[in-house]
Amino acid sequence: MDVNKITFDMQVPLPPKEATFNKDRRNRVTYFIHWCVKNGYLLETVVLAVYLYHLVRELGLAPTSVKAHLTSVRSYLRELLENGTLQQIQLNLLDPDLPEDERQHKVAETISHVQQLIDPATVSINVQEVPPQNLSIGDDSINNLLAGLRLDSRPSLRDGALISLMCVTGARENELCRLTVQDLYHQQEDAIGLHVPSGRGCTERFIPYLGDAWALEIVQAWLDYAQIAQGWVFRGFYKSGNLIRETPLSPTAVESILKSYPIIFRNEPIVLKPLDLRRAYAGHLYRQHYDLEMIRRYLGVKRIQTVWDYVGPTRGLPFEEFRFDLSRLDQWK
Repeated sequence: MDVNKITFDMQVPLPPKEATFNKDRRNRVTYFIHWCVKNGYLLETVVLAVYLYHLVRELGLAPTSVKAHLTSVRSYLRELLENGTLQQIQLNLLDPDLPEDERQHKVAETISHVQQLIDPATVSINVQEVPPQNLSIGDDSINNLLAGLRLDSRPSLRDGALISLMCVTGARENELCRLTVQDLYHQQEDAIGLHVPSGRGCTERFIPYLGDAWALEIVQAWLDYAQIAQGWVFRGFYKSGNLIRETPLSPTAVESILKSYPIIFRNEPIVLKPLDLRRAYAGHLYRQHYDLEMIRRYLGVKRIQTVWDYVGPTRGLPFEEFRFDLSRLDQWK
């Protein structure tokens, strides 16, 4: 089986059309499977919080309907897991010529992800019918984003490195896509920071890591595992999720990655955009009493007013240090 041709409905069978299987439940599960196929998700990459966002924000379903959808999906996956169907299908889809220990390891990775999907703690289904207004992303929201990074697969390790670096530097999506390995460890006087290269959509500058150099450890873990010693830092994967492309990510891909990591804000699933992280970074520095001119230089913008537009709505929020448990990287060493 060509792993690049595997689709979600090959990994998860459609529910049976039997009288014993509730019709509404079957329709909800079938809708979920078709949604995964349409959006290119595989069993090991699908994120239930993104599906929650789709149900609430794109379909506009009521909280009771959202709960019914998520409960149906979770219970169906749990049944397939408990009777061994899911494990056997994943084994059958793998190349039979692979060493048996590698086949078992790949299946175990997928099943581990499924176990997280069916755990109610991974996604809250208590949502409000009215979406929040005047969204202001503070340090606590960034810490929620960082805590939600999974790091349980190759793509999610890459995503964790990308998002962490965005949070601690405020770099634009274009700039992150143009980063090379040599840009990560620049030094000015006594400070270690990021060199942002020039180019379309980029403003060349130096951004010190300040107290958040921990993000470099995540980036380095990604580089080490992907065996990237030079060239583009952030690259895409082929559909199998195993082979890494030689070309850099696109800005559109960065936005798509963020969609896989929504946060819960005022009991609502919110998908952050790169600009939200730039604004949050500016506010984070402002709450540490960095002056507007310095923040302007780090952001790579021309006008002080732009900086004030970024920090103004969140200036009254409390300061929190950005936090990440680096022991979560142990599995990649």
